[in-house]
Amino acid sequence: GQNAEGQLGLGDFSQRNQPTKVDFLVGTNIVKVASGAYHTLVLTDEGVVYSTGLNDNGQLGHGDLESRKVPTIVEALLTRNVSAVAAGDYASYIVTDAGEVYSWGNNAYQQLGLNIPKVTQRILMPTRIDSLTGLNANIYSIVGGQRTVFAVDQGSDIYAIGNNDFGMLGTGDETQRASPEKVPAFVGENVFQVASGAYHSVAITGCFDLAMPCSGHGRCDGDGKCLCDTGYKGYRCADACPGGVGNACNNNGDCITPLGGSSFCICFAGYIGADCSNECPGGALSTCSGNGICVADGTCQCNTGWSGLNCSTPCPGTKALPCSGLGQCTDGSCKCFLGFAGQNCSTECDGGAYNPCSYNGECQFDGSCKCFKGFRRSDCSCECPGGAENTCFGRGSCNDQCTCDCRTGYRGQNCSVDCPGGFNSWMNGEPVIIHVCSGHGECDAKGECFCDVAWSGDACEIGPPDFTILILIIAAALLGLCCIAGIGSIIRRRKMKIGERERKRQARKKLRSKKKNKGGKSKDRSKRKGKVDK
Repeated sequence: GQNAEGQLGLGDFSQRNQPTKVDFLVGTNIVKVASGAYHTLVLTDEGVVYSTGLNDNGQLGHGDLESRKVPTIVEALLTRNVSAVAAGDYASYIVTDAGEVYSWGNNAYQQLGLNIPKVTQRILMPTRIDSLTGLNANIYSIVGGQRTVFAVDQGSDIYAIGNNDFGMLGTGDETQRASPEKVPAFVGENVFQVASGAYHSVAITGCFDLAMPCSGHGRCDGDGKCLCDTGYKGYRCADACPGGVGNACNNNGDCITPLGGSSFCICFAGYIGADCSNECPGGALSTCSGNGICVADGTCQCNTGWSGLNCSTPCPGTKALPCSGLGQCTDGSCKCFLGFAGQNCSTECDGGAYNPCSYNGECQFDGSCKCFKGFRRSDCSCECPGGAENTCFGRGSCNDQCTCDCRTGYRGQNCSVDCPGGFNSWMNGEPVIIHVCSGHGECDAKGECFCDVAWSGDACEIGPPDFTILILIIAAALLGLCCIAGIGSIIRRRKMKIGERERKRQARKKLRSKKKNKGGKSKDRSKRKGKVDK
């Protein structure tokens, strides 16, 4: 059909000439749909309401006048378990499982039933029709016309609201109704179905003229009401209540049979689900600890700032802004969004929220980075030489400045150069090269040797000339000369001593000869001398 305002919910404004699947609702179980002039309401089995289309009178219920072209959740109703929806031209209505009716949108004909002045021509948010509560009406069904609406309670009483220019409210006059009024003609009647157009309304009562009275599962009594066979319920005996025969609503709720529809359960407090089989955490007295709502699967949907299975655990941060708005609260702790850390996600990770840890590490609880292998600096922004798989060639360690501290005997930017003139060894369980440059020099950063004085060669393997033998020869020669000189000196001394003795002997001999030549005195002296010599 027409889609000029996005009322088909297909994400565009193009007309469709044949049924088209609404992809935006895939995965949800739709139980009811209501269409106005240019807007649509959708109800899921979990009691969630979506709206799409024109919103010039606030009929979508989002608190604004912005139209939507895709089904959008009416968030104001998330705390209500909705059981029925209806739409007028530019107005919307829902019924909750508690029998309450909410309305919003255009109120030019007071069709919202809020009993407010006509000057207030539009209401932007779902608003409860309090006057129905005052009438003790437990509404389970609602039908929208162009500018009229009919609400049906469990006793089959019908309440009319809105425009009545042509008597279409059935109240016996043409007076507009600003608040719900019971239609007298239907009191005590078995109303099966109600429908309303622009200027007329119709209703079906009794079971006499039905093609198959009571759906074949009961009989029509004298008042036109069905007496159902065992196991069937409803005005037409068309279905059994959820939970099965003898166990309606699992005995945890009341079974309601709407006009022309299937029976459904209104669960007692503390229970939920189509058949009231799911007990809410906390039970009836403290459902979800009063800090959330129980959804159809029996789990709690916690209010902002609360967490846990029964919404009893407060989230870190403030109630209004748990996890600083930068994370998701689960069981009282925050799972921070990418780029944030800390108990309440208030700490920005090193590297910034848009580049945490440069995507080369993991952000820790205090916001610091634990870098992946091969990366350094506080924000993991630099990569070590050789990368993660071959850091520093396996011959050194990468420091915080992403440069390599090479082990003994290795050089180069990534420690890939071997210092010459050494031999492989082990130190602290790691391979090293020791005695580099033949032990006669230093290995520089390029892996080249700077040799000690008198040494040369690429590995400082060439030393100074070897004078050892020459020195030994010279030393031996000098020793020999010393020995010769010493022996000569001894010989000379002995010769001098012998010569001295010989001179003394010759002197004595000469003296004796002189004395002999002198005569007697000399002879006597010579004799005495001779005796002495003897």
